Amino acid sequence: MQTSSHVRKHLTPEQRRKVLADYEQSDLTQKQFAAQRGIALSTLYAWRKKARGEPQGGSSQFVEAPNLFSVPAGPHCYRLRVPGGLELEISHGFRSEEVAELLRLLQEL
Repeated sequence: MQTSSHVRKHLTPEQRRKVLADYEQSDLTQKQFAAQRGIALSTLYAWRKKARGEPQGGSSQFVEAPNLFSVPAGPHCYRLRVPGGLELEISHGFRSEEVAELLRLLQEL
């Protein structure tokens, strides 16, 4: 059986700020810097996020968005079936000129 010799280091908030300041002054990538300091890349990433005031993992925010694909059934909805299998559905709000133009285009098909 193999035992792990890895010991987690717990840094104080001041020590974390110092590590972040050192990272910002370095020319290293996050991966290189974390390896050099012996900290997990995910830890460095989390500290940077927290320092910038970004939400931490597990705190997802949902934004309600309207369903743009649903068409509410209105009281004035017409469906025209044209020979050849074409259908034209006209909801409330269409101008008669638009409907006439759509019908003309359907007849040309």
